Amino acid sequence: MLEERLLVPGYYIERLLARGGMGEVYFARRCDFGTPVAVKVLSAELSRSEHFRGGFIREARLMAAVRHPNIVPVVDVGKTIDGRYYIALHYIEGKTVEEIMERVGAMDEDEVAWVGYQVAEALAAAHKKGILHRDVKPANIIINEEGRAFLCDFGLALPVGSDVMEGVLSGTPHYMSPEQARGSTNLPPQSDVYSLAATLYHMLYGRPLFEAKTPEQVAVKQIKETPHFPEGPSKEMKNLLKRMLAKDPAKRPPSSDVATILKAFYEGRKTAQHTKLSSPFLPFLKRWWWVFALGAGGILLVLLL
Repeated sequence: MLEERLLVPGYYIERLLARGGMGEVYFARRCDFGTPVAVKVLSAELSRSEHFRGGFIREARLMAAVRHPNIVPVVDVGKTIDGRYYIALHYIEGKTVEEIMERVGAMDEDEVAWVGYQVAEALAAAHKKGILHRDVKPANIIINEEGRAFLCDFGLALPVGSDVMEGVLSGTPHYMSPEQARGSTNLPPQSDVYSLAATLYHMLYGRPLFEAKTPEQVAVKQIKETPHFPEGPSKEMKNLLKRMLAKDPAKRPPSSDVATILKAFYEGRKTAQHTKLSSPFLPFLKRWWWVFALGAGGILLVLLL
């Protein structure tokens, strides 16, 4: 319909990418240059809510505040012709880590280190700006065809030090830090470090850090249980994850240190193997070229809650 294609001023909508409880995400092109974008449109009902409208605008502002090669850039924010709010983001063609694991299972340690390094760099940039992501997980990491990782979906992001309603859980239980699972009102940047570690664990072993019948039971395990590390990954990788998964956030390394360690780990392994690569992610691309071939149609940049 013409009305739908012209829903967002300045953009020509080509197709619907996804629809969820928060609204819709469309693949569109800028009318002036034809640049491809993903446009996230808040539903009409939620656009009338000051709470959701404020959170939506905050997400756009926080994402725009952090310019980094591993964070999906915000292109524009505004209102649709029918009064709803939208965020336009740079369109990345690729797959989420979650989608990749659904097809291939656990990832190689080198691949995990390379993705982890890039996401840690993105988090370090966000933390330096005083921004907490609060929802780092496989579904919120996109890998493009060149092997670059992008951290996306800042829908739960908050400035560091922001108070939230006590006892209210926000995030994904399988990747929540213990303090997040407790419903703490003021989360530190190290909460994101824990979530990244839980994500890397899932990537390494092909299963979540903790499993249970209900999300509430998973959250309790995040608070009380000690992670189990089966054989497989190197001692260096497991030691880093153990530090990142410390129950006490003060004992976790900052995201910038995690990025430095993972980069050195990856480069050290490549040097030891005497491997010369045209791209540091070439093994990943060779192994999963068919995954990206199947994903030629592109990917949803921002996952709807």
